[in-house]
Amino acid sequence: MADLGGGSHPEEDLEVDEDDLMPDLNADEEVAGGSGSGDIITSGRVPTQPKDDDFVAREAEGPRRTSPYMTKYERARIIGTRALQISMNAP
Repeated sequence: MADLGGGSHPEEDLEVDEDDLMPDLNADEEVAGGSGSGDIITSGRVPTQPKDDDFVAREAEGPRRTSPYMTKYERARIIGTRALQISMNAP
């Protein structure tokens, strides 16, 4: 008789208003104070690719202590990457 209702939990209003699901797209424009024209304003210097003389190499903190064996996680990542490449018709 559990299918007939009358359980220990009170029934809730399960109807959802569609207006609550869709965000108000114009609200962001009002908050930003813009006119909504969509113009992009840039100021200052535009970042570019770093030059070779900007590169500073880190000094080694000592010899690395890594295992010569591949973990199952590393192997899974490599196999997954290759499977993705094959699925996209890579050679």
